[in-house]
Amino acid sequence: MGDTRVWAVIAYVRLSDEDREKPEDEKSRSVDNQIKYLEMYIETMKARGERISGHAVIYDDGKTGTDTNRTGFQEVMELLREKKYNCLLVSDLSRGFRNISDQTYYLEEYFPLHDIRFISTTLQYVDSYLLPGSALNLGVKIQGITNEQFAYDTSVKIRSKFDLKRKLGEFIGAFAPYGYAKKLDNSDVLVVDPEAAGIVRDIFSWYADGLMSLSAIVKKLNTFGIPNPTKYKNQKGLNLKNPAGNDGLWSASSVRRILTNEVYLGRMVQGREEVINYKVHKSRKVPREDWFVVEGTHEAIIDPKTFDKAQQLLSMNVRAGANGGIHPLAGIVKCGECKKAMSRKSSKGHAYYCCRTRREKGKQFCKSHSVREKVLYAAVLEAVNIQVWQLGDMRALTQRVQNAPGKPADTRDFGYRITISEKQLENETAVFDKSYYDFARGVISEAQFKRIRGICERRQAELENLIETLRQETKITGVKPAAFDAFQKGRRFTELTRGLAFDLIETVYVYEDMSLEICFRFADPSIPS
Repeated sequence: MGDTRVWAVIAYVRLSDEDREKPEDEKSRSVDNQIKYLEMYIETMKARGERISGHAVIYDDGKTGTDTNRTGFQEVMELLREKKYNCLLVSDLSRGFRNISDQTYYLEEYFPLHDIRFISTTLQYVDSYLLPGSALNLGVKIQGITNEQFAYDTSVKIRSKFDLKRKLGEFIGAFAPYGYAKKLDNSDVLVVDPEAAGIVRDIFSWYADGLMSLSAIVKKLNTFGIPNPTKYKNQKGLNLKNPAGNDGLWSASSVRRILTNEVYLGRMVQGREEVINYKVHKSRKVPREDWFVVEGTHEAIIDPKTFDKAQQLLSMNVRAGANGGIHPLAGIVKCGECKKAMSRKSSKGHAYYCCRTRREKGKQFCKSHSVREKVLYAAVLEAVNIQVWQLGDMRALTQRVQNAPGKPADTRDFGYRITISEKQLENETAVFDKSYYDFARGVISEAQFKRIRGICERRQAELENLIETLRQETKITGVKPAAFDAFQKGRRFTELTRGLAFDLIETVYVYEDMSLEICFRFADPSIPS
C-alpha cells in the first residue's frame, strides 16, 4: 500500500511567541528541533518502503497558531494548491492549528477534497493515507479543543502581565518611540536618544513657532537628508519591518504623529488599541478613558506649553501657502455673524477672507462680506501695537514673549548632528584608505577597489553638503525673530508673524460693515479692541 503513491512532502514547523520566551533548555519545540525530528520521520517513511520524490521545509517563527494568516502556512497552502506537493507533515496538531474550527475545516474537508495527505506524528497521531479515518477520531477533536484552550489560557496570562506593566508605566513596545531608546540594563525604561531627540525638538519648534506648515517641515527634513523614523531605526540595527512603499522619506503623517505623541512630555501612554481576542488578531481603537497613562516615567523632550501650542495649531486645520509657510492670521479670522472660520482666497493678485458658511452652505445662512488680507493685516498689526504700548508693564510682556512656547531650535542640536556627520565623514575616509591599502597588497581586485571608491566619494560628497547645510541652519536658528528684535528697540512691531499672532490673538471677528473685533489673549480690559 505504501509504495503505490509518490509523495512530495512539505515539513511545516512553527515556533510561537510563548515558545520563544521559554529558557533554552525548555525549547523542546524549537524550529531546529522540529526540523531535525521531521527529517528523521521522512527517513523513516523511506525505510518502510514509501516513495518520496523530495521534501521542503517551511516554517513560521514567532507566529500564533490560532489563525492561518501566517506567511509560512500560506506558502504551504499555495504549494499544495499548485499540486507541487501532496503531503503535509507536522510534528503535532498544535504546530498546524490552535483553533478547532481551522483544524476541523482542513482535516475533514479541504485536505480530503484536494487529495492531500496530512500527517501529525504525535498528539494526536494522524495519517490520512495510511489510516484514512484517523483525522475523524474523537481523540483528534479533543486534542484540538485542548490546543485551543491552551492558546486562550496563554492569551489571558500574557494580557494580564502586559496590563500590569502598563499600569506601572513600564514600556512594553518592541521598539522605542522616535527620539528615545530602551535603557540598556532595563528595556522597560525609555532614555533620550540625543540624535533623534534633536529632530523632534526641531519639528516642534518649527511648527509651534508658526514658521512652517507640515509640508514645509517634510521638505526641510528630506532636504537635510534626515531619515524618517523607520529608516533611522533600521540604520541603528533594529530589526524593524519596513512596510511596503516606505522609502525612508518623511511625510506629513509621520510629522503629525511626532507632534501629537504625548510620550515627548515624559508621559507613558499605552493601550490605545487592543487585539479583539486570541482568535481574531485584528486591532480596534480603545476609548481615551481606558488608556494606560502614567506621568513622569522618563525624561521629557518637549515642554507642556510648546506641546499644547502645537495641538492648538493642528486643531485649526489650516493650509500652507505656496512657499510652505502658514499665513499669520490663518485659523484666527472668523465671521462676526455666524462665528465660523473665514476662508482665504486669491483673485487677480489679491488675497481676501470671505465667509465660508455663505459660500459653502448657501446665501441664506449668512450675510455677504469679505475683507482684503492687506487691509486686515494692517488693522490687526496696528491694534497689536496699541494694545502692547498701553499695557504699561513692558518688562512683563517681554518676559511673556521670550518664554512663549515654540522657542527657536537649540543650536546645540545642530552642533551635535554636525559632530555625528563629521564622524561619519571620517569613517568614509577610513574605509577608502583601507580599500586602497588592500588593493595595493592585492587583497582586492581593481574592479572592487573602483566600486568602493565610487561609493565612498559619493557618500563623502553627500555628507559634506549636509554638514554645510547644518552649519547654515545653525546661523539662522541662532538669530532672534526679527519682529521681537524690532519691538525691543522701538517698542513697536513692524511685522505680524504667525507665531506672534497666535501668541497674542485668540480670534479676529469680521462683521458685515467691515468693523473688526479683536480678542486678545492678554488684553488690557481698559483698551477697546
